[in-house]
Amino acid sequence: MNLNFKDNSIIICPSEMKITLIKHLSMNAPFVRIKYFNKEEILNGAYYSYNDKALFYLHKNFNFLYENSQELLDNIKKINVDNLENRNIKNIASKLIEEGLLYKNDIFNKHFINKKIYIIGYNQKDLELANALNLLGASFEYVNYEVKGYKHKCYTFKNIDDEINFVMNKIGKLIKNGTDLNKINFYSYNSSYEFALKKAMYFHKLPNELFSCGNLYETHLFKKFIELLNEFDVEEAFSKLVNDVFEEDLNYVNYLKDIIVDLNDFSISKEDLIELLMFKSKQVNIPSKRYVNSIKKCDYKSLLNEDNYIFMLGFSLDNFPLVHQDRDFFSDKDKEVLGLNTSKILNLIEKENILFFLSNNKNIIITFSSNVDGSVKFPSLLIDNKNIIEEQGTIDNVRFSYVSSRIECGYAKDAYRLYSSVSKYINAYSDNELNYNLYTNKFLPFKDCEN
Repeated sequence: MNLNFKDNSIIICPSEMKITLIKHLSMNAPFVRIKYFNKEEILNGAYYSYNDKALFYLHKNFNFLYENSQELLDNIKKINVDNLENRNIKNIASKLIEEGLLYKNDIFNKHFINKKIYIIGYNQKDLELANALNLLGASFEYVNYEVKGYKHKCYTFKNIDDEINFVMNKIGKLIKNGTDLNKINFYSYNSSYEFALKKAMYFHKLPNELFSCGNLYETHLFKKFIELLNEFDVEEAFSKLVNDVFEEDLNYVNYLKDIIVDLNDFSISKEDLIELLMFKSKQVNIPSKRYVNSIKKCDYKSLLNEDNYIFMLGFSLDNFPLVHQDRDFFSDKDKEVLGLNTSKILNLIEKENILFFLSNNKNIIITFSSNVDGSVKFPSLLIDNKNIIEEQGTIDNVRFSYVSSRIECGYAKDAYRLYSSVSKYINAYSDNELNYNLYTNKFLPFKDCEN
């Protein structure tokens, strides 16, 4: 990728790329002045923005659920409202604009006057970004990437357990050979893999930043705040909460404070405030723990070095590439009029993005299981036995987790006892070493269960 940018220019890139680009430029061009925007910021500047008052207005005046209000606002804020053909939606949008709840930034286009604008990480087929920039009167260019043409193998397995075991063995060997944990990445995977992968990471005691910790609404701290709010006003409830909070919950306090500040000038009843707080808290995801050294998550927007290793789980027909269908808020027919990306365009973008990522990253370990949680899966059509070669995956006898190896042996013993199925792992541990089959189905009172 050509990363020689002119001074006093603008880079439009996904937020995930921004930190990498800043690090690169701080080392190679420390005095080049660059301003960064992502696509969402460009759309907001070209079209409309909204705040929580708009959510509340739709909820109160049109009896919309907050979820429906947000969906409506997220869709109409990135279009030219005058082009709307649906009269009901157009009337609602016009009313929001009239009330100042859907508003434009009239000076946003001044950012782009006499500036060189580079686009990185967004596909050239993305009509929404190009249309927004044209509306702002900005002239721009896409940064050209060098296509490296790497080829890869896709290792196939009969079930998800074998697939995960294979991956954990690969990671164990990488670490044994001195690979830094920060150089190991997992490409965004289907949610059906989360439980098995989380369990494997725990058994292998691997620090990682792969899993979400839920949202603010689910925390004990937020529930405590709502209890206090039923008795006190907002400021007093927050003050009492802060005085009683545990040190490990201080980050949650900051997330809560941000929501409260956003709603601070609302003139609404306490009942309405609590309802809105509950909705907003569900939108605040708690990030996973950060470690100095840990396994990371990535996707096609990530800029990775050639010494990074990327694991792609579940390389199936329905996941790689992701398939978009004509089921969005606006139909494909409406999108064509409104200048939005249709499902056909989105599918082309998904395919090109994943193929480009595969071609430009060297160390990618691709895996696929034909059975995931009882559901039959089919390999991705991207496997062409040319750039991606399909190969039956095999698991050697090396294990890097004492716990998971014992569980695996226990499963092998179960299969033999129940179905007379013989596995090479059946004698890895004796029955005594595993305390195998030492249980009873007999009901025992609590006192008899002690010790």
